[in-house]
Amino acid sequence: MTILRVWLVGCGGWRVQQNTFPRGLTAALALAAALVLVGGFWFYRSQEQRLWQRTETELQTIAQLKVDQIAEWRADHLMNAAALMNSPFFIEGVVRWMASPDAKNTQALRARLRIEQERGHYFDVRLVDADGQPRLILSGHPDPLNAEEAQALALAMRERRPVLTDLHRSAADDHHPPHLSVVAPLFALNGEITGPLGAIILQTDARQFLYPLIQFWPTSSPSAETLLIRR
Repeated sequence: MTILRVWLVGCGGWRVQQNTFPRGLTAALALAAALVLVGGFWFYRSQEQRLWQRTETELQTIAQLKVDQIAEWRADHLMNAAALMNSPFFIEGVVRWMASPDAKNTQALRARLRIEQERGHYFDVRLVDADGQPRLILSGHPDPLNAEEAQALALAMRERRPVLTDLHRSAADDHHPPHLSVVAPLFALNGEITGPLGAIILQTDARQFLYPLIQFWPTSSPSAETLLIRR
């Protein structure tokens, strides 16, 4: 590598002097530049890998948190339905109302269902008979069971346990939002009635808990989103 030094000497014109760098110094500078490039690339790659791992860990943590919250919410609704199914006082009230659906018994049963509605934040509570026909509806909309509820009712009757439906919305039902239903079969606890009495259907609005939970992201992120998928 050479450097040309040019300067003006008096008035006699230009003088040019050529200096040469030592080859060892040139090699050292080239090696230093190469080390800087390699070190920068390695640092970038290591930071990228650390960021990727940290983001993956964060996503796994948030996903597990949402799964746990949804599982707890699901278990709470099933537990509420099981409590009704195993309550002698509630079953007695249903039997009394079915035998004599007068104003007094209807008022008492509606008051009991209203308590459950407020306790579980349900947008509607329905009492249906063993064939799935609506008998007492808090909302006043005696719509027939949709396909999801009909399947859940059959399974609940067969296995004698509460069943939670999938997320659904009735095609011919504009006043019902997207919801999930918990179907609790009702059987006489004293053995006097051998067949099922019917079932209680607790309908929960997905917009009250499930949708906000899915949409909420615990950290600041312009691109994060949650998808609820079927296995």
